[in-house]
Amino acid sequence: MMASLRRRLLALPPLRLDRLDVREAEVLVVDRTETEVPVKSSEIWIHGAVVAIAPLVTRPKLGDRQPTKLHLTGTLQQSGKLALDLTTDPFGKGEGLLAKGSVRQLELRELYGFLAGPTGLQATSGKVDAFVDLAVKDGAVDGQLKLILDHLELAAARESLGNDIKATAANLVTNLSSGGKPVAVVIPISGHADDPKAAMQAAIMTAIRDAYLTPAKPGPSSR
Repeated sequence: MMASLRRRLLALPPLRLDRLDVREAEVLVVDRTETEVPVKSSEIWIHGAVVAIAPLVTRPKLGDRQPTKLHLTGTLQQSGKLALDLTTDPFGKGEGLLAKGSVRQLELRELYGFLAGPTGLQATSGKVDAFVDLAVKDGAVDGQLKLILDHLELAAARESLGNDIKATAANLVTNLSSGGKPVAVVIPISGHADDPKAAMQAAIMTAIRDAYLTPAKPGPSSR
């Protein structure tokens, strides 16, 4: 990941910017790996984005050994409030990168394709707050993703699901809807920077089944 960033910077003309600001940007991320859901439901849309990068250099000799910092805010899908901070030194030793980000009050119905594809379930109501904390050093990734699911209600996404899965979904709806307590899901992330591994599906399904018994603690405070 960091080697790819260095190559992209070195392919640009020699340049140093003390600060780069971008406003009202849009980013569309498309997942084509899930073939059993509508294409549009497997898209992540970031819009109204405000990005600040400081400093931006394309050659090591143009910098003063200050790390490059990126701060991004915007809207994820239609409802989520996104904030992301990255700190990296693309020309430094150790391929270091720190990332902290959050998405708040995202309507889970807006993630249909990402839930229905791997699990066969869909959220009929509920919101999620997500908090990610990652560190990359010498190509190794270490971090976690914390999800807080609020007033989650689930249903089978496809009629072809087996009876066991439908019964599990119905049971989860009953458990999670009673009392309306938030559910906390913590997903470890590890591996190499070019291929990080997050046991997301297993962690979510296990936490949804078990963690509703314990009210979730509040997430990190807003910056």
